[in-house]
Amino acid sequence: MFLVFVPLSIPLYLEKLDSDYIEAKVDSSESLNVTLEKCEVDACGQFVDQIWRALQREILGIRMQTSERLVKTCLEVIKVSFLENF
Repeated sequence: MFLVFVPLSIPLYLEKLDSDYIEAKVDSSESLNVTLEKCEVDACGQFVDQIWRALQREILGIRMQTSERLVKTCLEVIKVSFLENF
């Protein structure tokens, strides 16, 4: 049942990650982390490029100066989704 919502939830999390509000960014990256921990590679694989680009922007502070907490949650997403699943 959970996998039905993956194609809808990941784009929403990516949109929130693009917000100007740090709390929205942190919430989005934490939600993305939980989603990617539970989803199969087949269900979320189509979003890998979008997720990677969004996380790069946040970690590198390309769009705006980022917080340490946001970088930490983004790195956790990378660890869980890319290093453990792919």
